[in-house]
Amino acid sequence: MRERTKELPSVSLTANGRRLDVVFKVADSFKARTLGLAGPSVTPCDQTGLWLPRTSSIHTFGMQFDLALIWLDRRGVIVRIDHEVMPRSLVVCPKARSVIEIPSTSLQGLDLRNGLRLTA
Repeated sequence: MRERTKELPSVSLTANGRRLDVVFKVADSFKARTLGLAGPSVTPCDQTGLWLPRTSSIHTFGMQFDLALIWLDRRGVIVRIDHEVMPRSLVVCPKARSVIEIPSTSLQGLDLRNGLRLTA
């Protein structure tokens, strides 16, 4: 995953003043959004996630591992968390304006819940 996302801008996120121990890469181009974390050469990395702004749906076609999805509204408030999204899925969250993709194993230590606001 690091090779594919190394060129993308990074952002640190905080929740209630606590910095999350994950580096979030921002998929801010069409190519980055289309590829996401999919592909046979991509392996999960517990310290890296992908933030896709301006979206309320994603697909996991081509994924090699389960994802956790953290759906955010326009203010950065978590509106839904999907814990173990399997490869070859299409997921929609109409209330969301962006989504964070992380390996499902990474979600456990983050202590995130609906209603919590994430800030950059």
